[in-house]
Amino acid sequence: MTSQQCNSCTSLTGVQQFVLAERHGVLERLIDEYKFAYTREAYRTIARLFAHYAPHFPTSAQIIPLPTSTTHIRRRGFDHTQDITSRFSKERSLQQVRLLERRHNHSQVGASVLERQQQADTAFTLKQQSLNPDRLYVLCDDIVTTGASMVAAISLLRSAGAQNIVAMALLQQPWKN
Repeated sequence: MTSQQCNSCTSLTGVQQFVLAERHGVLERLIDEYKFAYTREAYRTIARLFAHYAPHFPTSAQIIPLPTSTTHIRRRGFDHTQDITSRFSKERSLQQVRLLERRHNHSQVGASVLERQQQADTAFTLKQQSLNPDRLYVLCDDIVTTGASMVAAISLLRSAGAQNIVAMALLQQPWKN
């Protein structure tokens, strides 16, 4: 019997992954208040949770926020991922670098797995064409649903030479059967 992995699993080979918890309960309410009720100060609590529970990284590591769509930034009046990663970086005395930019503003809310993968494949561009293969890059997002955005961003980082990557998210959407 042979085992096969899906494309997302295969493309994450060698990438350390960290997710704090499944999206439910108090943490779900906290992130929803922050993102959808615009309770901006919640980012401090979220960043402290990241700082407390995330693995320790070398001081040379760079924290990279997964870019938020400009439509969502305009609606909220702030970039939630930028806020969280900026505060997390300060708490850990790490450098935050915005290496990725959004190409389009497709919303993934309500999109199928296939739609999310197709959107993510063209969602980002890299601001730097050459990355240090010895540096640790920590790619951060608030919630992972299918992992399509993370996989697309990791592919770009790898194409520029990054070899040491950690994918980190606060919450994972519960798996649907």
